[in-house]
Amino acid sequence: MQKKLQLRAICLGLAACAGLSAEAAVVGCNTDATTSVLAVNNELGAYCVSDYGWSNTWYSTSNNHPIPSVYDQELDLFSGDDAVNLSFSILDESGPIPVTGNGWLTPTLDAGALFPFYNTNSNWSVRSPVQYTTPGDETKTQSVIRLTLPGNLGVIDSVIDTIMMPDGAVRQFYTLINNSDALLTDITFADYFNFHPNGSLIAATQEGFTSIDNGTATVIGNRALPNYIGNGFMHLIDENGNHVTPTRQDIGCADVLGFDPNCALTGGAAIPRVETRTYNGLAGPIGPGDLAATLAFDSPAVLGDGESITFGLEKRVVPEPAALLLVGVGMIALALGRLSGSLKRV
Repeated sequence: MQKKLQLRAICLGLAACAGLSAEAAVVGCNTDATTSVLAVNNELGAYCVSDYGWSNTWYSTSNNHPIPSVYDQELDLFSGDDAVNLSFSILDESGPIPVTGNGWLTPTLDAGALFPFYNTNSNWSVRSPVQYTTPGDETKTQSVIRLTLPGNLGVIDSVIDTIMMPDGAVRQFYTLINNSDALLTDITFADYFNFHPNGSLIAATQEGFTSIDNGTATVIGNRALPNYIGNGFMHLIDENGNHVTPTRQDIGCADVLGFDPNCALTGGAAIPRVETRTYNGLAGPIGPGDLAATLAFDSPAVLGDGESITFGLEKRVVPEPAALLLVGVGMIALALGRLSGSLKRV
């Protein structure tokens, strides 16, 4: 995640983008009426991504699950969200001045529901809607969003590239470009990951155990149940795909309304902590329950006019091989033991 002075060639939604295809694949995305959504997909899975990079639908063909042509809650691995929070300040004589509000790129989140009801107060707008990067190739999308700085200082662009890798992993790259007269500082990039190994039916969302180990967020489901799809993993990467160690982390419940009893075990819902950058540092495993893991990276970079920085994420669905089944059962037993001990102390 190093500062990049020489920008790669990017499509900014102008005349050069006119010939690119925006026709969606036949995939049942759970759409948001406020933004465009496309599915990056191949034979191993489909990840529905919006203009702002946010997703609330992810299908995997692991364990012979098909990719549905209409939205199927039972096969959806995201009833909540996978969403990026990007915060920074502008630097003047008096010091840093925050300009990103709550930091979310997307204007709405599901926040543990099946529809986007949570207003994030995002300051970003769409410059170029999400579209397939190359005509006929549905494995890569790109969009561009823009933030206008106060005081006629200029604009900040974020180019969002989403890629479905040949092995079924999803990679996303967020390139922050300073097209202003201001210096950007206090840059924090975070991903909020609310994954459901057993699908997004209400009961199934309570079956996952969430942990963070060596910079990787892991959500393990109940393989013994017929609705098991696969375990989920997420970690930060740089522009070259190399693993990046987060500087902060959080595990919390996805329900911002506080009805989920797991909120008491994690100090409340995760979303408000992401917005205020007050991460709880929990590692888990915690569960079972509708939980979200967040990984954050605080960059020391200070960006001047024309400079940029790229942050990345990698997410994958991995069914447990039979040889690792006992390991998974052991982790679930450990988590149950910790949960039982926590409840006795309440």
